[in-house]
Amino acid sequence: MLSPITDVIVSVLQPVWGYFLVFWGETWWFFLLIILLPVARSTWIYWRQIIYQHNMKYAILEMRIPREVTKNPRAMEQVLRAFHSMRNAARNIREVYWDGEVTNWVSLEIVGRGGEVHLYVRCLKSRRPLVEAAFFSSYQDVELVEVPDYAEMLPKSAEELWDRGLDFFGGELELVKPDMYPLRTYLEFEVPDEDIQLIDPISNALEILGKLTKDEFVAIQINIAPADYSWAKEWEDELAKLRKIGTKAAMEEEGGSLTTRTPGQTRILKAVEEKLGRQAFNTMGRIVYVCPKAVYSDTVPRRGLIGALNQYATADMNAFKWNFPAGTRTQLWDWPYIFPKLRGKLRKKRYWHWFIHREMPEEQWTGKLLSSHPLNWNFYSKTMHLDIAEMATIFHPPTHVVLTAPHIHRVESKKAGAPSGLPIFGDETAIDKFT
Repeated sequence: MLSPITDVIVSVLQPVWGYFLVFWGETWWFFLLIILLPVARSTWIYWRQIIYQHNMKYAILEMRIPREVTKNPRAMEQVLRAFHSMRNAARNIREVYWDGEVTNWVSLEIVGRGGEVHLYVRCLKSRRPLVEAAFFSSYQDVELVEVPDYAEMLPKSAEELWDRGLDFFGGELELVKPDMYPLRTYLEFEVPDEDIQLIDPISNALEILGKLTKDEFVAIQINIAPADYSWAKEWEDELAKLRKIGTKAAMEEEGGSLTTRTPGQTRILKAVEEKLGRQAFNTMGRIVYVCPKAVYSDTVPRRGLIGALNQYATADMNAFKWNFPAGTRTQLWDWPYIFPKLRGKLRKKRYWHWFIHREMPEEQWTGKLLSSHPLNWNFYSKTMHLDIAEMATIFHPPTHVVLTAPHIHRVESKKAGAPSGLPIFGDETAIDKFT
């Protein structure tokens, strides 16, 4: 027999529950629609973006460098400013839902094979004249020559690579701290108040690539897509916290005494504000190391190259590290803790495809879901914000202080225009053939 209180509760809940079931029976389709509409929208945009990217045609330009490059990476900063000005983005319903337009990116690549080092720029064919103009305006002696894509000479898939008796390591880069904290830039490699560069920041990585054997292949691939000018707004709250350090407001919050900022805190605040004030790129950094299975070791890329890149690190600001969940390395103690060899193979298949096609992470979450595997989820790959000074430090034509000159393809002579007043024989028709 139920107690009086229980009788009251049952008598109240029974009609309420009945009303709820009736309401749900009449309106369930509406709630299902609310759930499915975002899924359908994201899936549609993902499909249109795949078509848009499939129709893009690219050119591979190899950088031919003269015997002496006296300009420091400040000139490359001007090149990157020009790249940033080419930014495109979907701005209306047609471009978003029908064209599937995505922000186009440029790939800056450093490739080492058999002791030779090559520098490449991969861009849309339609933008090649703009890319060349950006380079030639700052580096008049550097040549950009269209060459066959070296990726087309590599195995088309991970299975083909294994069939050839090869293996590879692949890893994506990410920043140790939030994106607003800068890396060490070329400005810190110069003599103060002078345009003299004692050390070229790119030299360490080029030296490592120049020491590879004939069976080893390494590629540093940096995809850069211009970020919107409002990219810094994401970090406004964090910047406000930095600015508050050493102020009266901070003292009142913490209940302590008023102190001044230390020189280190002041330097960090200044560096962060300077980075947030520059143009930036959504950057995807990848490294691939390929060699025969018999001598395969991931020590070169996993230790050596990340060490070379971390000459741009500062202990109190930022540094590079591996984004291990998006790379090829798997261990039994990594989630989901089962089938490490199978997970490793799945990761390598996906990563090799990313590398060959220079892909950026999917923008739509349904795209990430649809391209996932139960043992290899595609939700870990991500970009980072690097400003034009940081990018110019990482990738630029090597200067004359680089020690790897014998390993880099160089231009033997400088180009120059024809002397003025040179006699021309022929009529206007003959001249038109050369213009």
